[in-house]
Amino acid sequence: MANELREFKYATRFNRYDVDGDGYIEQSDLTELAERFCTALNPTVADQQRIHAAYAEL
Repeated sequence: MANELREFKYATRFNRYDVDGDGYIEQSDLTELAERFCTALNPTVADQQRIHAAYAEL
């Protein structure tokens, strides 16, 4: 039971980062996540650049 829950949690987290659903977490997925984050928060241009830079380092 604990293993099933752990696998579910890992799969859920992985799928959250694998935006295009191709089975890999690539830079394009992280770029899309940064875009979504910026769209949701509507930060300043400088903050948008910092957000994108932070996701690029992941």
